Amino acid sequence: MKQTYLKLILAQKLFDGCQPRMIEDIILGSGTLHCFRSGEAMESEERAVGILLSGRGVIYSSDKGRQTLLRFISPGDAVGVAGLFADKAPNTRIYACGDGKSEMFFVGRKAFEELMAAENDGRFRINLIKFLSDRVTFLNSKIDFVTGGSAERRLVMFLKNSSANNKGEIEIGMSMTALAHALDIGRASLYRAFDALVEDGAISRDGKSVKILAPELLDNY
Repeated sequence: MKQTYLKLILAQKLFDGCQPRMIEDIILGSGTLHCFRSGEAMESEERAVGILLSGRGVIYSSDKGRQTLLRFISPGDAVGVAGLFADKAPNTRIYACGDGKSEMFFVGRKAFEELMAAENDGRFRINLIKFLSDRVTFLNSKIDFVTGGSAERRLVMFLKNSSANNKGEIEIGMSMTALAHALDIGRASLYRAFDALVEDGAISRDGKSVKILAPELLDNY
C-alpha cells in the first residue's frame, strides 16, 4: 500500500492515542482496498468503516426518488462509523464522483471489536464516542441544506466540505460536468450558482480553483 495511504489511515481521529502497532496489526492487517469508477456505489460486502484514500465521494439520503445531497467526502474522510454497531445498516447511499477513480479502504466490524478487546485504556472507545457526538452535531447543522435544495445551497455545501490547500484555495478536482452531476443540478444552474457567489463577494474563482473570501456570506445560503 502507498505510504500516503497508510498516513491517511493512521491519521484517523478514531485512532488518536491508540498504540500504532496495535492499529497496524489489527486494522491494517484486516482491511481491504477497493477501487470505484465515477457513479459506482461505494459499498462493502460486510458492515464496515470506509476510509477514502483517493478521489471524491458523494453521500445521498435513502430516498431514491429525490437526490437529497447530504455531503461530499475527500481523501482522509471516514464513512460508516455511525452504523458500525447499529442494529440496522444506515440507509444513506455513497457514490464515487469526479473524473477519475476513487479508492476506499474498508475495515470490518470484527476488527474494531478486536481492537476494543485488546486495548487496556479504552482510548478507541473514547474516540468513537467523540466521533459520533461530532457527527450528530454536524448532521444537525446540515438540516437546512437537506430541506433546501437550491443550486447555490448545494454548491455551498460542496465548498464547505472541501479542504483548502496551503494557498487557501479549494481545488474542485473534477470537471464542471462531473460536479453538476454530483450536485444533481444542470451545468447551467451550476455556473449561475458560481456567478451568484462571486457577485456576492463570497468567493473568487479561477477555473477549477475557488477561494472563500467571506465564510459568513456562504452561511447566508
